[in-house]
Amino acid sequence: MHSTPVRLSILCFLFFLLSAGVFSQGAGPPPPGLPDPEPVPINGKIALLLLGGILYGGFVTSRKRNS
Repeated sequence: MHSTPVRLSILCFLFFLLSAGVFSQGAGPPPPGLPDPEPVPINGKIALLLLGGILYGGFVTSRKRNS
């Protein structure tokens, strides 16, 4: 016979497997006549994001080197 943690794992797996269909239902396409949503620009502040990542990486590296 299976132990209690194995039974609990199997039960949780089956619950999530069976309930996944409930949450995966899409809304479908929008009805005709509605305007398309405005696209979101992703390259507006990319240089600032990269600079922040470089500065943060240097900060973390210097703190680890000093410790």
